[in-house]
Amino acid sequence: MKTINVFTLSLIFLQFTLSACGEVMPEAELTVVVTDSSDKPLADVEAGAFFPHIYGAGSAAKGESVKQKTNQNGVAVLKGKFAGTVGGGVKAEGYYRTQFEEVDFPNMFHRGEALQAERRVVLKKIINPVPLYAKQLRYVKIPDFNSPFGFDLEVGDWVTPHGKGKSTDMIFQIKGKYTSYREHDLTLEINFPNEGDGLVEFEGSRDVGSELRSNHLAPESGYKPSLILKRKALYEQKSSQWLNDSKPGSNYYLRTRTKLDEKGNVIRANYGKIYGNFDFLDFIKVEAYYFNPSVNERNIEFDTKRNLAEPAKSFEKVRTP
Repeated sequence: MKTINVFTLSLIFLQFTLSACGEVMPEAELTVVVTDSSDKPLADVEAGAFFPHIYGAGSAAKGESVKQKTNQNGVAVLKGKFAGTVGGGVKAEGYYRTQFEEVDFPNMFHRGEALQAERRVVLKKIINPVPLYAKQLRYVKIPDFNSPFGFDLEVGDWVTPHGKGKSTDMIFQIKGKYTSYREHDLTLEINFPNEGDGLVEFEGSRDVGSELRSNHLAPESGYKPSLILKRKALYEQKSSQWLNDSKPGSNYYLRTRTKLDEKGNVIRANYGKIYGNFDFLDFIKVEAYYFNPSVNERNIEFDTKRNLAEPAKSFEKVRTP
């Protein structure tokens, strides 16, 4: 029985290998269903997908880009021959561009399944983009281990005397032992200076979904006053044991500079968001943070052409809303 199974799998692999080499590539059908945030079908919207063909050594994939406008039901059917996974997205005037999850047609082919798949896409409307302080944090060195340090989101630096910052918006502290990248046992603690400050976690990937990963407005409540993450690496006989609490796909809404009345109601606050989870070692790193300097304004829909931070270095610039 094992011989038959191996032989059968070998035939399937050979068939797909020939297909990938361009002799008899299979054809797949991808149905894209597009709606707005209220689940209303969007017609006359362009859906596109890339069907890869042959991969040349050391070169980008070759293939066919297929585009189709959606019908009155918000449906577009894309067909093409493939030699790899198929990905794509949807764009429309007045909405944020959105990528859908890739379809693994090769594995479907190997399993003998029908080469048909569906992807549902929800487009977020462009409502009111505003200027924000937006900046990537790329390996910002911490002043020292086992001590708390304030960070100013508006200035984009540690609070004086360790940087140019004036207002403490977030407090970072990395505790533990650090010898090297392969030998450390560390805990990142993120706290805030004011009651009512904090973070609200939400999910969203930069590779799949809307380019506006967040909601248009930061939430009014639910902010947690601290976040604790751990990472550990033990180097023993050329092998490492890794532990990292950071979850891919984690993002955060942010509230800081909060003042409450006697009943705990918010009198004033500033809002923002953080794309990507925190990475750390002897540094702090996040994909991007956004800070709205207007008091009590929860709008975090960033106008990418009006960045108040004006990062001096190209790798600090933020190009996503």
